Amino acid sequence: MTVNVGVIGVGMIGQDHIRRLTHVLSGARVTAVNDTDLERAQTVADGLADAKLHKSGQELIEAPDVDTVVVCSWGPTHEEYVLASIAAGKDDRGPPLTW
Repeated sequence: MTVNVGVIGVGMIGQDHIRRLTHVLSGARVTAVNDTDLERAQTVADGLADAKLHKSGQELIEAPDVDTVVVCSWGPTHEEYVLASIAAGKDDRGPPLTW
């Protein structure tokens, strides 16, 4: 089983997480990205086989093709996105990822 991952925040840290999710771990696929810089987010999405750009973090969280969310946005936004992800059932219920 593959876990479909959405990444909010695709700056340097977000892109490093995406690299690990796509090249180091097995069982993960990045299917959605979002960033306040939509142009950068589109560039990142274009570089991934199955990723879609979402115009807001909340839209990404609500996407039915996202199983879990990695929050890499600016620090003060973490609480909002983490709580919204939990409320949407996008927590860590998926299968474990392996190295």
